[in-house]
Amino acid sequence: AFEELRHYSQGDDARTIDWKATARLRSPHVRVYSEERERPVLLVVDQRKTMFFGSRRAMKSVVAAELCALGAWRTLHSGDRVGGIVFNNQQIIDLRPQRSQTAVLRLLHEVTQMNHALVDEDALPAIVTLNQALEAAARRALYDYLVVVISDLEVHFLRLFAKRLHSGWNNGDRSFKLSKFPCCQFPQLNLRRSNCGIYLVV
Repeated sequence: AFEELRHYSQGDDARTIDWKATARLRSPHVRVYSEERERPVLLVVDQRKTMFFGSRRAMKSVVAAELCALGAWRTLHSGDRVGGIVFNNQQIIDLRPQRSQTAVLRLLHEVTQMNHALVDEDALPAIVTLNQALEAAARRALYDYLVVVISDLEVHFLRLFAKRLHSGWNNGDRSFKLSKFPCCQFPQLNLRRSNCGIYLVV
């Protein structure tokens, strides 16, 4: 996208000279462009029974829903597409990334529905595994996605998921970044420089 028109300086590419502006202003000017890169965000939100536990402030499942809402609105505000994999012990809901308020509201509606269903899930058998949810995310996340996993799982599970996602690409030269954000400290652990980001929020 066009960013600015500025004076030509030594070393600028001659192909970027704006000849109309140069003639009009009587000094060489170049057009500066910034590369637009779209990065769809996929929010993987855990609403299983293991998340129905917490402190005086809130259950883990509620905190996960709040983080999902923050991430979804922030993504939409920055102009990127946002989608989600929302799962509990009974089902997985796969929402394709879209750039609209309606898509964000649908994602949050699904998270809220699963969050409210946690109260009544005691008698139901668990038929959805974490692996199935992460497989759904791996199928959905194409090249240059940012995958945010909001769960209480351990980071070694995310390493396995990152390897699975990485091996799913045809070009083995592509790399990934895995970062873990614990609730209290938020340190960032960069394993490799990356085209695809995988973040774990616990």
